Amino acid sequence: GESARALYGEKPFGLSPVTLRPRDDPDPPDLRQSSALGAAWTAGLIGSAAASGFSSLTLYETVGPRGVMDGDAVFPVYDVLAQVAIPASVARARSSRPDRVLALALRTAGRLRVLAFNLGRKRLDVRVAVGKDRARDLALEPQQTARFDVDG
Repeated sequence: GESARALYGEKPFGLSPVTLRPRDDPDPPDLRQSSALGAAWTAGLIGSAAASGFSSLTLYETVGPRGVMDGDAVFPVYDVLAQVAIPASVARARSSRPDRVLALALRTAGRLRVLAFNLGRKRLDVRVAVGKDRARDLALEPQQTARFDVDG
């Protein structure tokens, strides 16, 4: 974000395309695309891009093994994008275990929707803080996603 600001000033700028593998890569799709880890990575990217000043992102293909759904299977990343598709701004959220639990908060219509992702392979008890004075204690199973709302 800082490098783009230095080049383009205050003009809006986007990041496109974002994929786990290059679009023209003939290798099989990355298995993380359809996993909870892929969803968490995407949420982290969205939060980091927003904090860096990006005004837009183009993420993945829509359908297929490199997409957000394939046939009747809807991948976990779809749920992240469905939450972000609601007009919202990104708010600061952090977990007590940032090395294992990623958190993303979206502010919309007087509330904060918080998504927390356990990236680890063990059950974790964590505290997710939103803003200065709101926090929630969570018990997250491996690769689990939690979603909760707080007044915002």
